[in-house]
Amino acid sequence: WSSSDAGADSDDQVCDFDLAALAGVPTKDLVKADVRYAVDESSAPAVAEVLGHLPGRTDGLIDALRAAFDECDGEQVQGMRVRVADLDFPRLADDSAAYQLRLDAGSHTLKVPLVYAVSDDLAIGLYAVDLDSNAAATAMLERYAPRAVGRAVRMLT
Repeated sequence: WSSSDAGADSDDQVCDFDLAALAGVPTKDLVKADVRYAVDESSAPAVAEVLGHLPGRTDGLIDALRAAFDECDGEQVQGMRVRVADLDFPRLADDSAAYQLRLDAGSHTLKVPLVYAVSDDLAIGLYAVDLDSNAAATAMLERYAPRAVGRAVRMLT
């Protein structure tokens, strides 16, 4: 587990949005937890989870997220072309959406599966990365996300 100073204002951010901004909550007012698990922090495999408490602000959040991903599709970030596709993923919590970011950097392509879920006032974002295997990253998220979301919903709503 490691903490991260990277936030919505980070230059490393792929696609310029975050759940708090989409919900209209100033980042400084957001009550959140950010957890990352990695075998090796610099090379992965890794899974990350962000939980945010957004009182009265989660209605329509998944729809806003879809629109943000549509705008992100085709962006150039740090020399990489970003492509966004829907990811076939089971529904989680009250509402959820899953995407696969494809980052093309010349001869190398990295696919990052992402899942977002909302339940009551809780918003959850998860992603996985495996630099050796794009399929392994998706499989890792398929195993981790339902348990993580279910646990968060039971404990925090």
